[in-house]
Parts: sequence; C-alpha cells; structure tokens
Amino acid sequence: MSNTSAIEDEIYQACDQYPRNFTLEEMGYIRSHSDVRDTLINWFEMNLSDGRWTQQQIKFIQSFYER
Repeated sequence: MSNTSAIEDEIYQACDQYPRNFTLEEMGYIRSHSDVRDTLINWFEMNLSDGRWTQQQIKFIQSFYER
C-alpha cells in the first residue's frame, strides 16, 4: 500500500470507523488534495456519518465553505 492510500485510509477512518480529530498532517493532506476534500465535503453534506464528526472536524470542513 502506498503512503497516499495509507493516509487517505486514516482520514476516512477518522470520520467513520474510529472517530477522532484530524492530525495536522491529515489536514494538510486534505487541503492539498481536492479529490479527498470533495469526498469529505460530500460525505459531510449528505449526513452519511452523522454523529461521528468531532467538533474539530466539523470546523475544519466548514472552513472550506468560507473561501
């Protein structure tokens, strides 16, 4: 498995299987990879992971709406 796949797996797990705040590395990765960011925004908007987002994750995802 490549590093890209590993970090993406960790990001997605942080919103689903093992809810937790994103790390600084993960937030940087999300900022620089529009495909991952778009997936997370869509997931957030569709309420597919309701009750699993931490407050930090919510604020981070919502920050993309302010741009």
